[in-house]
Amino acid sequence: MPRFKLLGGTHAENIPGQPLTEFRTIQAGEVFESAHNLDKMFVNKFQRLADTVTVPEINKPKGFGEDVTELVADAAKKGFKVFKNEKHYIVVGEDAPEISLNGEGGTLKQAEAYIAKAKAESK
Repeated sequence: MPRFKLLGGTHAENIPGQPLTEFRTIQAGEVFESAHNLDKMFVNKFQRLADTVTVPEINKPKGFGEDVTELVADAAKKGFKVFKNEKHYIVVGEDAPEISLNGEGGTLKQAEAYIAKAKAESK
């Protein structure tokens, strides 16, 4: 959905998926999404914002801890990253850094074994 910034005043916007009687009040300066082309419906009241793409931060997926990929030989070359949280080492793929490939994680040796096994299976 397009994003808009309300330039002045207030605006009542229906809440998606709710009955038409359910709405929220948008205040001047607020940025929000709307299914309607508000900038064309209400000239000079809304600024349509550029569509943005959210790219996951590959270096530090949320909740996985510190990036310790350099501790595991060939992990980066093979398309893996390794993170250490308080208890475990987590293996993720660079193409899907938000998904743990080794469940809740394990020891450093278990992470190394997972990567070695994945390398052997890909040959």
